[in-house]
Amino acid sequence: MVVVLATLAALPLFVLENPDAIGSVTAVAGASVLPHEAAPLETAAPAPTTMPRVRSVVSEQFPPVTVEISSAIAAAKNAQAEEIAAQIIAEARAQAIVEFAVTAQQERKQAELLAAQEAQVAEEARLAEEHRQADQAAQAAEEARLAEEQRQADLDYSTSASPTTVAPATPAIPGGPTAEQWDDLRRCESTNNYQAVNPTGSYRGAYQFSRQTWDWIASIFDHVNHLEGVDPIEASPADQDLMAQTLYDFRGPGQWPECGRFLL
Repeated sequence: MVVVLATLAALPLFVLENPDAIGSVTAVAGASVLPHEAAPLETAAPAPTTMPRVRSVVSEQFPPVTVEISSAIAAAKNAQAEEIAAQIIAEARAQAIVEFAVTAQQERKQAELLAAQEAQVAEEARLAEEHRQADQAAQAAEEARLAEEQRQADLDYSTSASPTTVAPATPAIPGGPTAEQWDDLRRCESTNNYQAVNPTGSYRGAYQFSRQTWDWIASIFDHVNHLEGVDPIEASPADQDLMAQTLYDFRGPGQWPECGRFLL
């Protein structure tokens, strides 16, 4: 580029002179007539224009200069365009990376939240299942306990000795016990509680009948036959009193070994 500019700067010295002009360096260098032999000034012809010659010389002597400048300008523009394009691409790539990272972070948080919710649901289901199994086990244990108590009660009913079944008959007192005496008997047997049940479940009601004795008396006498098979504690107080009076009339006060003394 420096050589081209220097060459352009020297052009006026070589090509802008009119060879036919008086005093022209070119004319002197190539003239065949000495200065004193030149024609008089008044007879000299008008000098022709030199502009076409200048353009011709520039075009003929330095045709690559303009092309090189145009090429340099085009190359600079192309380089600038490429730089701008590269910058745009880099910015777009950076923006895409940022957007991808943000999207990935949001998806990760969403996945973590979903996993936490699923874990909570699973934990709640596990606890509910544990509670259900515990309730079932407790219910089964309670049913087993009740079944064992019932089995033991049935065994006692069929095999154990009862104060209302094994005691020998004793004579009843004419006219029977008074209401006050019956009250004392009930207090002794069950604290006067018509729903009382002894710890083994074998003796029941205010007079602590065994179910075996209860059903036996009910099966013998017609006036209490309707009470056969009835649990003593489910019978009304009047029916329990009637059964106690019937047993007393039939077997005497000895059917209550400990508390029968209140009936004497």
